[in-house]
Amino acid sequence: MFIRLPISSFICLFLCYVTFTSTLAQNIGKIEAKAETFFFQEDFKSALPLYEKVLKKEENNNLAKYKVEICSLLTYYREKPIDKILGYERTRGRSDKFYYYWLGRIYMRKYMFEEAIASFDKFNNIKAYKSKEIRAEAERFRDWAIRSKEFFDVPDEYEIQPLTGDINSPFSELSPVYFEDTEELLFTSNRRSDGKGKDERFHVYHSSKEGKYWSAPTQVDILGEFPRKQANIEVVNSDGKLFLYRNVKGGDLYYSHPVGSGNWSKPEEFDSKISNTHLEAHFYINQKEDRIIFASDKDGKSKGLELYESYKNANGDWSKPKPLADIINSEYDEDSPYLTEDGKTLYFASNGHNTLGKYDIFKSTFNDAAQTWNEPVNMGFPINTPDDETNFKMNDDARSGYFSSDRYNTKGEHDIYFFWEISKVTVSGKIIDKNTNKPIAKAEIKFHPSEYDDEAFVAYTNNKGEYHTEVISDEDFRVEILEDLKVIHNDKYSVHPTQGKSVDLTKDFYVDGLSVSEIAQIEEKQNEVLVFEEELTDISFLGNKFRPGNKAITRNIYFGSGKSDIQGESKNVLEKLLVVMKQNPKLKIEIGGHTDNVGAHDFNMSLSLDRAESVSYWLIDNGISKYRLESKGYGETKPLASNDDEIGGRELNRRIEIIVIE
Repeated sequence: MFIRLPISSFICLFLCYVTFTSTLAQNIGKIEAKAETFFFQEDFKSALPLYEKVLKKEENNNLAKYKVEICSLLTYYREKPIDKILGYERTRGRSDKFYYYWLGRIYMRKYMFEEAIASFDKFNNIKAYKSKEIRAEAERFRDWAIRSKEFFDVPDEYEIQPLTGDINSPFSELSPVYFEDTEELLFTSNRRSDGKGKDERFHVYHSSKEGKYWSAPTQVDILGEFPRKQANIEVVNSDGKLFLYRNVKGGDLYYSHPVGSGNWSKPEEFDSKISNTHLEAHFYINQKEDRIIFASDKDGKSKGLELYESYKNANGDWSKPKPLADIINSEYDEDSPYLTEDGKTLYFASNGHNTLGKYDIFKSTFNDAAQTWNEPVNMGFPINTPDDETNFKMNDDARSGYFSSDRYNTKGEHDIYFFWEISKVTVSGKIIDKNTNKPIAKAEIKFHPSEYDDEAFVAYTNNKGEYHTEVISDEDFRVEILEDLKVIHNDKYSVHPTQGKSVDLTKDFYVDGLSVSEIAQIEEKQNEVLVFEEELTDISFLGNKFRPGNKAITRNIYFGSGKSDIQGESKNVLEKLLVVMKQNPKLKIEIGGHTDNVGAHDFNMSLSLDRAESVSYWLIDNGISKYRLESKGYGETKPLASNDDEIGGRELNRRIEIIVIE
């Protein structure tokens, strides 16, 4: 049966629908605005779920789709394909002046350094306002990409391999300690012992090597639990003591003894006098148990973590900790020390010196003649990457050991890696175009070891198509040949065991398929210099290094007709500007006054300057230095809209503009 509703009911339903959709749109707008705030603070982990929430309600929201790709690639999903973000090049690459900046950051996380350098170059060449901070940051990332490429092209004298089996989890594995005699491994992890997720605290885990494989790790409950900053353990192999840190009495060491297979005694205090050293969690203790090196920011200076050492004298007292030489401690952080037993070689993690980006492992040898440490040397790739490397420990053979890293392709947050010294052989040859039988000049060839595909031994052909490089022996390689960053050929190559002998090998590669000129051709549009129109931004983003533009229009600062005194309803806008200025103490701005075209030119110029100065004086009265403010009057000379009408015209031209100077 059809029921006829009165017209008033239809109107009521329609108004309810309009109200609902309007409220929904407002809520989505608030979520998106919050996501944008997190995004420009580089808090991508907080921004990502908010953008995803927007997409659940607005599946065609292109801005949210774009930001989801950036956030996911820069956080949890760095290994996902980049096809989608590259697909935005023709749209966002022309509307978002930060597109190539983000793309460069994404390439860096994937160790695609040439592509990263090219992206940062495109970003730098864009003719649009960019803050001083973001320009400096882009240049710093570009420098890291160049340095990383140099290290990656010539891998150092070590080969690495993530530990097999269940040693590495989807979470963090830190501080590996290996007992060579019994082939046992101890490490700390924030996995749950039942394998059902992540723990808030770290525990010690034990595993034994059975042939080539590690047994399933078991949690050593008696050793207790630690916050992440204290998840460090050390072992003195001469007596098997396992040392732990406890944050009691100014910092103290505890130790435990092995009791049977995989079992340990209850920790007990090592030395009551050691608390006088103000020891901290990331420590090293030598075999004689009379020398401790540890990382601390105890001096309270802005230099960050530094390495300190303390000695035990004949009376059993520990010396007051002294920082290691300035050549070791940089203006950044030094952490995770490890000293060889002869006391001659120091390994440590640092995000200073000539790091590839984050924490790298550095090596310094002691100069007996000068009685000081030599200049630290970056241990290079594959030990180091643009990500964090820490907890480096050398085995007794001084040729192998273990460390932790959160590098690309890890199983979890931090994985444990085994490294060993290798021998190399020389491979030379030509790269030839099979279609023309001519050599290919300026091609790039990469030899990827089958055991660790992120590594590559790289060489470039000369004008005769000749290449020359060193690769590790006794290895199978996946070979890539590239031209203009495009892969034009894939192949395989094996180096048979050489018993440590120096061998020169010859191998030519023939490239089949399309002609090189067709494959290597780069679209002309990629080389265009992009010019962006000047953009506007909200006041709250003025102090952000990613502010969309260098200008903000404040439409709600009101003046009396023909007057320059600020009216009361302007307070909210001015207070918003005041907060930005206080939160960004280095921010300098120009306050520009603008009028419509009513009145004489000279009067308008004077009035606009007076109004700008009124805003400036208000900020000064509320604690902002006059040296951070510059007032200018533009009169009617820079209209935003036509002056023919009041609504949508002259009213828009009467305004205050805030422009970032620096």
